Amino acid sequence: MDTAEELCDKLISWLRLRERCADQLLILAKELDEIQDIVRATKVVANTVAVSGSLAVIGSGLLTLCTAGLGAPALFMAVGGTAAAVTGTAASTIASLVDDLNSSSKMKKANEMMKEDEEYGDEIQNLLDQLKKEVSCTGVHDEDSGVSFRIMEGFARKRNLHLPQNLIKLLIGVNVVGLPIVQQVMFSGLKKSMKGLVSNLALTGLKATAKGMTKVVGGAIGLAFSLTDLVQTSMELAKGDISEAVRGLKDAAYKIREAVREMEENINNIQQVLEEISKVWKAIDKLNYFSNRVDSTGKLIISHAKKYSTNSHLCTWLDDDKNQCVYLNHVVLFKWYFQQLRLETELEKKRRRRKRHVHIVFVAHGSTSPHFLPASCLLPPAIDDVILYSPWNCVINAEVAYGIASGKIQPEDRELRYTELDKYRRVVLSENITPAEALFETNALPSDWNRMKSAYLSIPSIYIQPARSDEKIDEYFMHLMNCGGLAGTDRLIYRYIVPTTVSGADQEKYFPRVPFYVVTDALSLILSTVNFTATVHLAACLRFNGDQGQLTYTDLQHCAMQYACANSQRSYQRIGMGNNNIEASLRNLIHSALDHIFKFPA
Repeated sequence: MDTAEELCDKLISWLRLRERCADQLLILAKELDEIQDIVRATKVVANTVAVSGSLAVIGSGLLTLCTAGLGAPALFMAVGGTAAAVTGTAASTIASLVDDLNSSSKMKKANEMMKEDEEYGDEIQNLLDQLKKEVSCTGVHDEDSGVSFRIMEGFARKRNLHLPQNLIKLLIGVNVVGLPIVQQVMFSGLKKSMKGLVSNLALTGLKATAKGMTKVVGGAIGLAFSLTDLVQTSMELAKGDISEAVRGLKDAAYKIREAVREMEENINNIQQVLEEISKVWKAIDKLNYFSNRVDSTGKLIISHAKKYSTNSHLCTWLDDDKNQCVYLNHVVLFKWYFQQLRLETELEKKRRRRKRHVHIVFVAHGSTSPHFLPASCLLPPAIDDVILYSPWNCVINAEVAYGIASGKIQPEDRELRYTELDKYRRVVLSENITPAEALFETNALPSDWNRMKSAYLSIPSIYIQPARSDEKIDEYFMHLMNCGGLAGTDRLIYRYIVPTTVSGADQEKYFPRVPFYVVTDALSLILSTVNFTATVHLAACLRFNGDQGQLTYTDLQHCAMQYACANSQRSYQRIGMGNNNIEASLRNLIHSALDHIFKFPA
C-alpha cells in the first residue's frame, strides 16, 4: 500500500472515529446537564429558606417594636447567613461533581477516544507531509495538484479502478457543469474545485488548539481542532458557567457530525466520479466503428465530453445529434491511430513511455472564419500547445507542410508570394513579395510561430477538412516525406485523411468540415486514455472562407494584432507562404515529382 492509499484509509477510519467522538461529547454534555439539575434543586431549597425568612420578618414585627429594634439585626443575619451558606454549598457542589466527572470511567473512555483521535490526526498529517515530499521529488510545478492527483489515485485503487493517469489528472483543475464533483462542481450546493476538495480532505489532520478560545467553546467548529483541549476547556468552564459548557459541548458535537457528514459525502462524490470515468474508459474501448447514429455507449462519451469541457463553444456544438456522431467518429479515428503506434518496436515504446509527451503534426485542408473565440478553446487538458505557422488569411503549399512535418522549417525560412490554386488544387507560388506588400498594417513577420498557449487575444475560428488519399496534393506531400524523411525528429505525422473503410457516399457525412477545437478535444480524450500529452503543430491553410462571413477591416486589424494577417482583398488573389529551406537534393526531386504525380499536359 503506497502513501496515498494509506492516507485515504486513515482518513476514512478517522472520520468514523470522529463521529463516535461526537457521541462522547454529547454524553459528557448530558452528565453536566445532570449536575446542573442538582444545582437547580439546591437553588430551589435556598429560595425556600429565603421565603420562610421573609415570613419570619413579618411575624417578628411586634418583637422589633417591643425591643426597640434590637431584634432586627440578629434576624437578618440569620436569614442572610442561611442563604449565603446554601449558595456557597451549590458552587462547591458543582466543582466537586465536575471533579468527580473528570475522574469517572465515562471521562476515562472519552479521554482514550480523544487521544486516539489526536493520534489519527498526527498520522494523517505525517502521511500528508510524506506525500508532499514524494510529489516534490517528481519535479511537478504545482505541488497541490500533484498531491490531489495522488490522493485521487489512492481512492481509485481502493475501488480497484486502474485508470489512466491522464484521465485522473483531467479531473484536477477542470471546470465542469453537472455532478457535484471536480473543479467548479456543486458540493452541497457550493461551488468548489477538486483540488480544493482534496486539499481540504488532506488538511483535516491539522489541529487548532482550543486553549486560545478564551474559554469560549462554541463558534465555528468543524473537523480540524483538538477534542482533548475542547473537553478540558469545557470542564474548566463548567465550574464557573455550567450552562455555557453544556451548550459548547453540544454545539461542537453537532458541528462535528455535520462536518463528518459533508466530508463523507464529498468522498462518495469522488468515488462516484472515478466510477463514472471508469465507465467512460470502457466505453471508449468498445467504440470501434464509424457511425451516423449515437448509441448508449456514444451517449456516455458525449456526456463526459460536455461535462468536463471548459469550451462552451464545443458544448454548444455537441448539442446537435449529427455533430455528436462526427465527434465520436473522430474519437474512433484517433483511437485507431494510437493503436497503430503500439505496433512500434519495444525500444521505441520504452523511449516514448519515458517521455510521455509527443509532438503531433496535423496535416489537413484548412480555412478560417471571422468568428472569434479564445485561443484556449484549442487547448483541452491533454493538449499542451497548438502551434500555427502561417499568418492569418494565408495559404501554404506542400513544401511548407513538409517543413512543418519534419521540424526543419524555421521562422527565417518563410517567404511570402502571390499564389493561386491550379486545377489540381495545388498551391502555385508566383513572384516573391515583401512583408510590407503582403501583410496588413505591418512591415514584418513575427519572429516566432503563433503559439496558442501564449496567445492573449482571441483568434478566428479554424476549420479543417480531411483530404482523400487519392488527392494529388496528398501524393505530392507523401513524395516529399519519403524523399526528405524525418531523420532526427520525434514528430508523429497525422495526415487527416478519410479512412478507406468509409465509402465515398459517407465521407462527407462522417467527416465533414469541422471546427479545429472539435478535433483537438477528441484527440485530447484519446491521449488521456494512453497517458500522453501533446503539442500539436497544424500544417493547414488559414485563409478566410467567404462562405463563413464577410471579412471586415476590423477583423483584419484584430488578426494583425494577434499575430499577422495577409492583406489579400480580391477573391482570386491569395497570399501564400513558402519554404526556402528545402535541401538542394530534395529540390531537384520536386520538379520530377510534380511531373510524375500531376502529369502535366504537353
